[in-house]
Amino acid sequence: ASFNSVTTSSMGAKLGMGWTNFSLPSALNMTPCVPGPCQRLILDGDAPDWITRQVWLWTDNQVLIYGNAVSLPAGRSQPTQVMTQLYRDEGLGALVARVMGQIRKAANMTAEAIPDPAWAAFKAWPDGSLIPDWVGLTEHQAAAYSELMSRPLGPQVPVFYGNSEMAPLD
Repeated sequence: ASFNSVTTSSMGAKLGMGWTNFSLPSALNMTPCVPGPCQRLILDGDAPDWITRQVWLWTDNQVLIYGNAVSLPAGRSQPTQVMTQLYRDEGLGALVARVMGQIRKAANMTAEAIPDPAWAAFKAWPDGSLIPDWVGLTEHQAAAYSELMSRPLGPQVPVFYGNSEMAPLD
């Protein structure tokens, strides 16, 4: 079977944000990944406008919003595709405003309690960049594909590719 016929093509995006003198983990009475144990917010709101899904409390002053979505056109209404399109159409400021509004709504807090970040950066990986699952493979077939993915140039060449989503089925 061809690689495309046994995988689901996806994309991903990350939005990092930080504050100079504010701690989102402290405001939410949670623990950031540094020093740990790592806590995160898993948010779900009304589709299609809700784009903030996983909020990793990276440090006291930094968070990472992460998501993935099925490639277009099937994933058009999935939160990470919507997030990426918002960034492309309206820019980083509009994206941060929407995400901060959704974090505040989920926490039931105001902009005074959770201020806007001092900085933000966005990165999207295009459709086909992520391959989160196998489609229609037996355990043996999945293990064989995983082996090819983990050592793309063969066992004699010290080049490895690691990805938990493409690991053999357990």
